[in-house]
Amino acid sequence: MGICSSSKPLLLKLKEVSTIRKDIDSHSISYKNIIKHYSEINSSLLDIIIKIAKKSHIPKITNNIISYSHLLYLRENIGLQRAEGIVVLSNKFIDKT
Repeated sequence: MGICSSSKPLLLKLKEVSTIRKDIDSHSISYKNIIKHYSEINSSLLDIIIKIAKKSHIPKITNNIISYSHLLYLRENIGLQRAEGIVVLSNKFIDKT
């Protein structure tokens, strides 16, 4: 699958962002679905970066892009852990009050 064909699902997800934001504001979407939606967007963007690196014929550029993508994957995973921690803490806080 090429870069253009793999970006179609991403474009659909990006079109949904304004709807997701409205759902967040109205509290009509679960934390799980919020995290899932944004994680899918981030994952798609990261996949495109890897595909770009694979198309490069210059080893130094390829290595730099792959190194950068590893950093972005790390940031994404840390962000997911932080989001899940916030959900757990907020649920405990709400239950105790």
